[in-house]
This record gives sequence, structure tokens and C-alpha cells, in this order.
Amino acid sequence: MLGMSNYTLFSSSLPEIETLGLLEAIKLVVARGFPSVIFESDCKFVVDAVNSSQVPHNEIGDIISRSQDLLSSHSQFSISFVRR
Repeated sequence: MLGMSNYTLFSSSLPEIETLGLLEAIKLVVARGFPSVIFESDCKFVVDAVNSSQVPHNEIGDIISRSQDLLSSHSQFSISFVRR
């Protein structure tokens, strides 16, 4: 288990912040060289969007696309939805 905390002041929607958090988590484990990781999120929108083949054409879509690229280049990484 690995955790990280960060504070950034900017105005965004909750789904965008959740998606950005996932992207940063993926970058963190890639940088640390973890071979196999299961990412869990209680934000169903993010999990469904990242696991989908259709990407929205907006700011969130860009973050989702970058997350998908990192996940696809690491076959032992996955993301799943968990209830709070």
C-alpha cells in the first residue's frame, strides 16, 4: 500500500479532480517501479471512463487518455470500483 498527499489550489469539477488523482497515482507507481498494481476508486465515473474505449472530448478526456496510455503500457496494472 502506498499513499501520497498533495495540495493544489485551482477550480475544477469533482470528476476532473478524481481523474487527475488517478493519473498522479499511476505516475507515482510507474516512477517507483512497481510491477503489479490494482488501483481502487470510489468514483464510478472515473473507473468507467478509464475502462471505456470512448474518451470524452474535453479536459477530463485528456486526463483519462493519459491514464489509459499508462495503464495499457503496464499490463499488470488495473483499476476497479469500490464502494465507500
